Amino acid sequence: MPRLDDLEGYVRKRILEDKWTHEEVSRELKTSYPNDPGLSVRSVKRFCQIHDIHRTARLTEDVVKEAVTIGVAMVCVIV
Repeated sequence: MPRLDDLEGYVRKRILEDKWTHEEVSRELKTSYPNDPGLSVRSVKRFCQIHDIHRTARLTEDVVKEAVTIGVAMVCVIV
């Protein structure tokens, strides 16, 4: 179990490498630190958002626009 000062590394590993859900991370933290507040699922989700911990890719609007433009162009050429 991590020290609270290395919480980011622990959560990052569980979410990205071990493929845990926010609920699983919250449950594990609550079990390990039963007297500490701020370990709810909502808090874990907020923590992940603040520290840019996402299991799925987060694309910028420009990247999405470029991909859609290329995809549409490819379909128009094929048809």
